Amino acid sequence: MNAEEKARLKPANENPWYCLATLYGEQGGEAVDWGLAEKNLQGWKRWIAAASLSDADRVELARTQQPVREFAAQRDPELNRIFDARMPFRRTFPPDPNEPIDFTGTSFESPFMFRGFNCPQGVSFDFSVFSEIVDFNGAEIPKGVHFTSATFRKHADFNSLHAGNVDISSATFAADTLFSGAAFYGMAKFDSVHFAGTVRFSQSTFSGFTSFARATFSKPAYFNSSRFSEIATFSSATFRGDTDFSSATFSKNAYFHSATFSGNASFVNSQFTALTVFANSTYETKVPDFRGAKLHEATEWHGVRWPPSPRDKDAAHSHVYAYERLKQEMERLKKHEDEQFFFAKELRARRLLVPIWSSARLLNILYDVSSDYGQSAERPLFWLLALFAIGFAFFAAAPVFKGARMALDRAAGLSFANIFSFLPMKREMVASLSGAAQVVGVAQSFVGLVLLFLLGLALRNKFRMK
Repeated sequence: MNAEEKARLKPANENPWYCLATLYGEQGGEAVDWGLAEKNLQGWKRWIAAASLSDADRVELARTQQPVREFAAQRDPELNRIFDARMPFRRTFPPDPNEPIDFTGTSFESPFMFRGFNCPQGVSFDFSVFSEIVDFNGAEIPKGVHFTSATFRKHADFNSLHAGNVDISSATFAADTLFSGAAFYGMAKFDSVHFAGTVRFSQSTFSGFTSFARATFSKPAYFNSSRFSEIATFSSATFRGDTDFSSATFSKNAYFHSATFSGNASFVNSQFTALTVFANSTYETKVPDFRGAKLHEATEWHGVRWPPSPRDKDAAHSHVYAYERLKQEMERLKKHEDEQFFFAKELRARRLLVPIWSSARLLNILYDVSSDYGQSAERPLFWLLALFAIGFAFFAAAPVFKGARMALDRAAGLSFANIFSFLPMKREMVASLSGAAQVVGVAQSFVGLVLLFLLGLALRNKFRMK
């Protein structure tokens, strides 16, 4: 913040809303005075209650044209006297609680305890500066709160480990919430916050530990171009709308484990430079988009629940692009198992992009069914056993050898020899087989070679033999 911007800031004590929020005094010192915080909270609630209007009150106010704040002051003259002493030279009555609360361009030099406060008409903290602790724990702001270009910074002479922290845990924001361009220089806690409207943290800076653990985003959430300099956690957060982390930078560990994404999750051009955990996260409808992103080699994907296979071509294209990028990034990081996994997901999505009766789709399906796209050694092994059993049953049950059935041991040996046709095994009985038996044998040999190849490919992939 330059000198000109700082000059435009107003001291908090010149703001009537701040004086109403600190009716019984400001916080001071390293430790929070919780008794004072509770008295201020009750004073705020008394003023909100005094200004609550019944239908009869509205009729009377309309008739007399009396301002609501004067009406409330008459209901609670004691509180009005306290406010008059708190701000004696500015105005006779506290501000109208039926209007939006305005802290725009305010400089908060003392700890600001807004814990449990209810703000029926919304709040603006745009371009404000918080030099000390900020606590919005349990606040109720149903019509939106704005922190555009606000600054949360640690006081230069404050030595407590909690100085400069922003604690907005368990708050409820029912309307749009704007933090675009905000700067958090201390720890920022948004644990269990419920954002019912659109929330924007675009181009924000988080210099300290940041936590959105168990937060709920009911509508789109924007963190694009934000910078996280310390550990950032979104563990168990719920994103019900689209989520945008494009061009975001995570300089330390980033945790998204057990998070749930119901809509689009964009990490396009984002950068992760340390441990990144997506383990046990859930993507209900869309694959996260990491095109142009740079992931760290310590990126964890175990337990992730991926969206079901696409049902239309538009969704299929989206899945292909997303899985293709994840596969490329895993290849760059030499994480072969993850690379193979995303490659299989990509191929399964591509199936919808080719004509139904085309050979490409048929081969795609067969590759999936026979070996899970080269990931499963169990599937080709199962089909080999099934192929052996089918041949054995045919040779043992039908008159295929000199007009008679084969002995069980000969039928088993012939079925095995057909599958492993490349082995130097004697099959003197082949010349005496019926035409149907010879066709079955050729088919067994061909299918067996394919399945053996798929088995070897799966083992190679599993043990990274490349």
